[in-house]
Amino acid sequence: MRIAVTGAFGYSGRYITTRLLKVGHEVITLTNSMHRVNPFGEKVAAFPFHFDEPHKLRDSLRGVDTLVNTYWVRFDHRELGYWSCRLVGLFVGDVVITREEIRGLMEGRLYVDAPPLGNTKLTEWIVRHRDTLGRHYTSEMARRIDRVAEYRSN
Repeated sequence: MRIAVTGAFGYSGRYITTRLLKVGHEVITLTNSMHRVNPFGEKVAAFPFHFDEPHKLRDSLRGVDTLVNTYWVRFDHRELGYWSCRLVGLFVGDVVITREEIRGLMEGRLYVDAPPLGNTKLTEWIVRHRDTLGRHYTSEMARRIDRVAEYRSN
C-alpha cells in the first residue's frame, strides 16, 4: 500500500514511517522541511506542503491509498499535546482527542494490519471534494448528535 505521512522527518512522523516501512508499505511524506536531512534516504520520497494549492496537493498525493496526518495532533511526555488539544477542542466545540486515544497511539493499538475495507482512493476523494476540502471544520461530536441523518458539517 502507498501511504503518505505528513512530517515523516519529525518525531511522530518518523516513528510512524519507520513502522510502515518495516511492514513493507511504500511511504511518501509531505513536509515543510524540504531542506532537512531525509533519515530514510531513498526509501521515502519528500514532497512540499501544498495545502493552499489543492491541485499541487492532489498531484503530490496521486496514487496514495492512505494519508496519515501528524500535524493536527502532537504529543510529548509532559502531556502538553493533550492540553493543547483540549484548548483547541474548547475553541471548536469538539473533543479533538482523549487520553485513552493518546494511550492507544503510544501503545500502537490504533492501527490494523489488514487490507482496506473501502474502495475509494484518497486521490479520487480529494478530486471530488476539492471545492470544499478544508474550508470548514467538522465537529465529530456534532456529527454524532443525530445518528439517523446524513453526516453534516457545522
